Amino acid sequence: MKWFEHATVAAEIVNVTSEQVVNETSPVTLECVVLANPVAVITWYRIGDPVVEVIGAQVQVAASVATSKLSIAHASSHNAGLYRCVAYNGIGARVNATANIVLLRK
Repeated sequence: MKWFEHATVAAEIVNVTSEQVVNETSPVTLECVVLANPVAVITWYRIGDPVVEVIGAQVQVAASVATSKLSIAHASSHNAGLYRCVAYNGIGARVNATANIVLLRK
């Protein structure tokens, strides 16, 4: 048994996709990995539109590590830009990190 399986730990983002450069219509996935106990809720937002939560992210949990993947099947100019991964488990402050989608146009 690992020490953090019982310890209370505030959310900490341990890895996030920094930048994805993709061709128009190509698939793209952003990933945010969070260590927390209890497990954190992870939400994605598109920067520039902070009141709208990005829907469609999938979360996988293993022990105290949660991985959220935001996947876009066919990238377009509407998808290009900065995204924010926000994690919070009720302990400490909300933590966040940004990821960028850069679109190469044909």
